[in-house]
Amino acid sequence: MSTANPSHAGALLYADEASFGEVSTTFDERLPVLGNINDLAAGLEQTSQDVGRTIQYMNDGTPSVRMTQGGQFTVKLAGSGHGSTCAGALSASVLGTFLGRVVGNLSASSVGGTIAASPTDADTFAISAATLADGAVGRIGSINDGRGNGQFYRFIDASTPGDPIVANALASTPNAGDVVYAAELVYPNESPANAAITTMRFQIQTSNQRYNCYGCYPTAIRLTGTNPGEYLQWEIDMAVSAWVPESIANFPTSVATETFEPVVNAGGSLHISDVGVTTLSHYEAHDFDLTINLHNVPLRGPGAPRSYQSIVGVRRAMCQASVKFTLSREAAGTDVWGDWWNTSVPTAQQMMVSFAAIDGRSMGVYLPKLIRQPMNRPTQRDREGLNAYDVEFLAVTGDTRTTELEAANFVIALS
Repeated sequence: MSTANPSHAGALLYADEASFGEVSTTFDERLPVLGNINDLAAGLEQTSQDVGRTIQYMNDGTPSVRMTQGGQFTVKLAGSGHGSTCAGALSASVLGTFLGRVVGNLSASSVGGTIAASPTDADTFAISAATLADGAVGRIGSINDGRGNGQFYRFIDASTPGDPIVANALASTPNAGDVVYAAELVYPNESPANAAITTMRFQIQTSNQRYNCYGCYPTAIRLTGTNPGEYLQWEIDMAVSAWVPESIANFPTSVATETFEPVVNAGGSLHISDVGVTTLSHYEAHDFDLTINLHNVPLRGPGAPRSYQSIVGVRRAMCQASVKFTLSREAAGTDVWGDWWNTSVPTAQQMMVSFAAIDGRSMGVYLPKLIRQPMNRPTQRDREGLNAYDVEFLAVTGDTRTTELEAANFVIALS
């Protein structure tokens, strides 16, 4: 009689490793993964190879040799915001915690507040009852209020009275009492001294078999659903150094998770301006694509804590963003980004992308310094029957490097 249970039932648990591939069977977090859990289990690998022994008979043979373990699986997650109000203090979300492990850092220390009395103009004002580190990103106001419009802003050093407090200005001077929303901040390290990675172990639970995976580290990260009307999703490829079937853990699991509504890409904006210029400059962009070049290097050697494991460590070599999007073609004689490309040293740009303007269901991305990357000079192409052209930038380390947050080539904000 069959003992096969439904294939769509499952769970994915994980925990940080104190040392690479440590021997442990505790898992304290559960990710609200999308799709069929068997897709993850199918990515585990341990092959065998023919030894090639000499045989005496034409069709004789000897068993193949079992090789080392490995494999890769893709974690798919809904791209939610923070999941609850960001008008005050925050606590780290399940999504924010995991993305911080993948990219390098998570900060949930920001505290929301309000615009203080007597704001000066669209980029110079004081904020009351808030905690916002230099380089933090958050939202201001509500959609269509004509001021902050609920969009994302980069907060910069305002220690000198009268200096701008945001890197990208509001649509107009805010009102006293306008809400400043905090955000969880996910960002990479820029200093080569911070190349260490906190690896993870996972437990893939199906309604039949379960697998513990060790020495897991990210090899790629993708953001999809970035066109208007879509909802955001994350895809993270995780490499596995060793794995073992297990049958002791309980399924269904009692480990809790969060299933917040994902961010729907609507009511947002895309701001681009010269670095250091706060003037509001929104673009009607299409087909926006954020690429994160994640390069983590596995280290192979002796000293692994289990048989059939050859990877004994991993170091981060790169976590760098680039962006590409499409703009409608300007009138003849105007070629803003073609002219920008066609200069010896194009002026570095900054970009703020807001995908939504809803408290608890918003995400933004800030890139402090964008330069010309290897690409073809922008010309013109057809897009849905209209003339358009593609624009591309490479994100590099920011000019302000006092902290890793300020220096980060990109900052993801969940608000």
